[in-house]
Amino acid sequence: MSNFRVTCFTGGGYGVDVARRIALLPGVSFVGIAYQHPGHHDRPLRERWSRNMKYRGVLGAAAHATRQLASRFLPRRPAVPDPDEHALREIAESIGAYFVSTSDLHDPAVLHAFAATRADLGVVIGTTILQPALYELPRLGSINL
Repeated sequence: MSNFRVTCFTGGGYGVDVARRIALLPGVSFVGIAYQHPGHHDRPLRERWSRNMKYRGVLGAAAHATRQLASRFLPRRPAVPDPDEHALREIAESIGAYFVSTSDLHDPAVLHAFAATRADLGVVIGTTILQPALYELPRLGSINL
């Protein structure tokens, strides 16, 4: 009897712990991990301002806009490695699973790669809202934890 093939779609955090546990399950082949790193959302200026006003209020939105504007002129700090991405990559490498880090889980290259894993089940942990094109890839669908 062949192993049950599982893939994981995660935004990190709790997903790292779940991925570690799945990797240890007997009779389960962990075939892929897709990590959705925090990315920039391309929203129009008017929508960004509206959201800032809604969640931060007038003074908070003005302060945020000032910080954003100032950050364009100040020296940038060196990029800090993402500990969740590093941990998930290590898990995938240790068990020979496919790993991808992306800002868009619905990217055609990601969809194609995960379709090729022929997973039986997808486990979704801490991502943005997924489209059927992704969560229906595994034979039995996906569960959201």
